[in-house]
Amino acid sequence: QQLPAGDLTEAVALLSTGRFSPHLSLVIRGIEYRDNEFAEDTVLSTDVETAEEALAIASAHLTALPSGHELAIALDLEPEPVFVAWLRPKAARRRKAGSQAATLAPLASPLGQQSGAVLQWFDALTDEALPDYDGTLVTAERASKTYSRAAKAMNTRRTYRSAVRSWCAWAAGHGLPALPARSEDVAAYLADLALQKKRPATVDLHRAALRYLHHVAQVPVP
Repeated sequence: QQLPAGDLTEAVALLSTGRFSPHLSLVIRGIEYRDNEFAEDTVLSTDVETAEEALAIASAHLTALPSGHELAIALDLEPEPVFVAWLRPKAARRRKAGSQAATLAPLASPLGQQSGAVLQWFDALTDEALPDYDGTLVTAERASKTYSRAAKAMNTRRTYRSAVRSWCAWAAGHGLPALPARSEDVAAYLADLALQKKRPATVDLHRAALRYLHHVAQVPVP
């Protein structure tokens, strides 16, 4: 109520550095499935005083981010003021001639994002190279997961990628979440394959690929 009306340039600075009383909640918004149906918000805290504190809490919750994105905090004023954590694309930066590519952070599963982001993440995951040795526990844990994923035969991984690509295209075409997928949507997808006269072995392969997709994303398998 005390913010200047009209131009929000000054308001942004005030809201970014001010202390809120009473304290606000911090949430990650639920994704939209279709026709204004939304998943429930994930509440990270109900006692946040500043945007800086909100960013720290969200950073601790989202330990790794999808490539090319950064964590940001927004303030939603209606119907009640609440901090919202969200992922925004990083501004593109030109690489200097002869410079080496930056080391990627561990690949975080793109839960609730568009099907294209899920497919891009899965493709990158199946091609992920081993990290360079640095003696840290984080690197060792990341290498362990990479070794585990590489244990699958190359032909199996190639087939899974094709199946996940098909699923993501189908989910996007029907306005459905690709990851995590809902059980009824997966059942409809497999039925759609059967209606296309796909062989039972092919349908079962797609089912296995979706199980694997959710397994590596560390979310319940539908």
